[in-house]
Amino acid sequence: MYLTGAQWELMKTTPITPPRRNRRTATIAIFVVGFLFVGLAAVAVGSEIYLRKRVSDCMAQSMTYSIGSPVEIEMSRKPMVWQLIDGKTPYITISTVEDRVGDAEGMSMDLRLNDVESLSDGPVANTVQSSSAEVRWTAQGILATLQQQGVLAVVSSVVPNEQDQTLNVQIVGAILGVTIKPSVANGALDLEVVEANILGFRIPREIPQMIIGTIGSQLAEFPLDMQAKDVAVTNDGIVLQLEGGYTEIERVDPADADIPSELEEACTLV
Repeated sequence: MYLTGAQWELMKTTPITPPRRNRRTATIAIFVVGFLFVGLAAVAVGSEIYLRKRVSDCMAQSMTYSIGSPVEIEMSRKPMVWQLIDGKTPYITISTVEDRVGDAEGMSMDLRLNDVESLSDGPVANTVQSSSAEVRWTAQGILATLQQQGVLAVVSSVVPNEQDQTLNVQIVGAILGVTIKPSVANGALDLEVVEANILGFRIPREIPQMIIGTIGSQLAEFPLDMQAKDVAVTNDGIVLQLEGGYTEIERVDPADADIPSELEEACTLV
């Protein structure tokens, strides 16, 4: 059978319309895939937020229990699921939220732990490759702390001198005056009495030196075996810089420690 010229021209000019059914199926498939992608993304984001909050709350409760001061925790941006799987956290920052660390009034601290690894069993719970911290202690906080130390309750004022990098301490009003110069020696804070006087008359420094040593004892023990690297006197008080290397954090056995119930609840992820 042969096509006439008119029929051939009609076939060339008539567009071929693809089946609507196939186009509709493709549209539905794209919609379903997009819906599933959005759903999975929402679940992933929700899980990340939930796990990050639970782990941060657990660590904050633990650090608060350890140092005796409420803290805020910020963890690295590495996804929490990955951190829980491999047990490795690039860094953790810890900041006190109140002007008090343990028995030291007017003290605040910012702490950073680098390359933290969690171990599932054994006596060691975590390892930390390095750490650093900044400790700030206000003059009013030093005064309030000293006034709680029995014989040192007679301390009446602590005045920082940023220009001379010294602390001027007045005891029993202005009867005894002591000038202290903070420094760092062998990784520890050293408070040296550079001048002492009674009613304006100079006296040997050895006697007040034994008393002033109590102030340094407030900063003698640093967390995670960190050591003092630098100290500066500011208009507000003193600022101490700490650094630490590799250290291990021992696992706490609930049977051997009085762990608050809120800590156990915060650390329950499931």
